[in-house]
Amino acid sequence: MAFVLSSLIGLEREWRQKSAGLRTHTLVGMGAALFIIIGKYGFNDVLSDGRVILDPSRIAAGVVSGIGFIGGGLLFVRGDIVRGLTTAAIVWMTAAIGMACGAALVLLALAVTAASLRRRLQQIEGGRIAGVPAVAVTFEVRGKPTIEELTVALDKLDGVLGVETTDFMDDGG
Repeated sequence: MAFVLSSLIGLEREWRQKSAGLRTHTLVGMGAALFIIIGKYGFNDVLSDGRVILDPSRIAAGVVSGIGFIGGGLLFVRGDIVRGLTTAAIVWMTAAIGMACGAALVLLALAVTAASLRRRLQQIEGGRIAGVPAVAVTFEVRGKPTIEELTVALDKLDGVLGVETTDFMDDGG
C-alpha cells in the first residue's frame, strides 16, 4: 500500500514537472513503511513482557527527523525568496503516509493521499479538470476492512470522476 500511495503522489509531481517525482516519493514512502515495520517486529527478541527494555516507537521519531533533514536540503533561499518548501512538505507527508501504511493504518493513509491529490489537482488550471491527465487507481483490500466510508468520501471529492468497488468474496473453492 505504501508503494501504491507514494507512487501516486510521485506521479502527480512528475506530471507537473516538479522536482522530487515518482522515484523519490516511492522510495521515501516505502522506506518509511519499512522503518515502521522494523520498529514493530524487528525487536521482538529483545523485548520482554511486562518490562520496557527499549521503545521501538522511537524509530517513528527518527524517521520524522530524518525526513525533515532531507527536506531541509530541498530548500533554496535567495534573498527573500524561498524555493522548494512545497517539495519538502510533500516529501515529509509521503513519509507520513508510508509510516501509516507500515503501522497498518491503511484507511488513514488512503484518506490523506486522496486529500493531498485532490488539493493539488484543484491547483492545476485553477481547479478545472480540462487538460488534467486522468488516472485509474485500483486498490485490492484483503481481510475484512470496511471501505464504504472511504468510497463515499472519495466519490464526493471534486475532480473524482467515479468510484467503483468490486467484491471478490473468497468462497473457499
